[in-house]
Amino acid sequence: MRCIVLLFSFLTYSGASAQDCIFEYQRADGMFADKGKPSPSLGKETLKVGTEKKIDFVTDWKFEKKKGSPSGPFYGSHARIISNKTASKTANVEVGLVMGPGVETVAYLGPNATEMVKGDIKYVKCAKPAELKEASCGNNMFEVKDKNVIANEQNLISRFDLRTTEFNPVNAYLLAKLSEGVYDHRLYFEIKHVINKEPIKHATTKEFKADAQKIINNENMACALTARFAHLFTKAGDTANAPKIKFFHAQERRTLASAMGAKIEFTHDPEAAVIVAKDANFVIWRGTDTEILGKDSEWLSTDFAAQHKLIESGPLKGAKFHAGFYDSFELLQNKFAMADHLHQNGGKSKPIWIAGHSLGGAQAIVSALYLKAHGYNVRGVYTYGSPRTIGDSNMVNLAKKIGLAKTI
Repeated sequence: MRCIVLLFSFLTYSGASAQDCIFEYQRADGMFADKGKPSPSLGKETLKVGTEKKIDFVTDWKFEKKKGSPSGPFYGSHARIISNKTASKTANVEVGLVMGPGVETVAYLGPNATEMVKGDIKYVKCAKPAELKEASCGNNMFEVKDKNVIANEQNLISRFDLRTTEFNPVNAYLLAKLSEGVYDHRLYFEIKHVINKEPIKHATTKEFKADAQKIINNENMACALTARFAHLFTKAGDTANAPKIKFFHAQERRTLASAMGAKIEFTHDPEAAVIVAKDANFVIWRGTDTEILGKDSEWLSTDFAAQHKLIESGPLKGAKFHAGFYDSFELLQNKFAMADHLHQNGGKSKPIWIAGHSLGGAQAIVSALYLKAHGYNVRGVYTYGSPRTIGDSNMVNLAKKIGLAKTI
């Protein structure tokens, strides 16, 4: 297994309320204009969208030279630049785009974000960060019965070097264990069979995974992670400093059309556990966990979406990322404001350690760049079996500039 380690020593619109979104867009008057090249004759158009409201656009090209009115209709043909001009840090703009016959996608714009596009605007929606669905942890479904395990692992965080700028085997082991634990079937296996010594009754791995997913799911994952790992972060009896674990997860299905006209469905399904401990925060990304082929395939939406995505605004402006990896991270960040959760639990100065396996490793690197560029104290990133293609030379130069470039 290859282990890669990175270590390192958001215009307001007067007519809107704090809850509204301000969407600004620029269009071209013909289909041949390049991305980011709107027609000066159409200028900038601005639209106020109420919280949780959706506004549909007219995409018929016969209106390509016509500007919309403040009360509608709104024309979306040949969009070239789209921007979220909202002042609120918790208002995101979701833009549905038609990229061609049968080809649709969604762009998520955080506060003050701008993106160059080449497609027709189908709709615009203003959304606050969603609330995670989380199950109550009031039962003993995930109880670790072998108290010797807890005693042997108690407060292992005390051996974790929070200040190192070099590879540390203890850090690597603990983060690898957490990276394994965010997979539901691996966590189920550990609690049920490795620790509690319950017999394995499954004839195949497929049967085992299916059974595991009946017990552990995205809504109760935080409970299971707490049962298995909370004691690693605190001394025995120290309930005041017990870690808080939150499991962020989102799912979105999109449809594309192939050159032959066949429609292809794929799913973005990013997940990450955020562990808020006393002296540091940890972000652990789960890798691919859905079927390889079929409508729920993560591979189609991440690994195979290998074109570059240019970041048009903000601290990452000018960098190009692997589109599949960045879009998957962006879905989770924009839907649930994961960075704000970190900010509310230690601020930007509290050390953050990030890790992930496989696809999770790629998202760990993307999220580390995002957080570091936004001023968070990202101390290190450990990846296990991560894809090696994350971005272009501009991304690498940005990583060096912000102090995120030492690789071991």
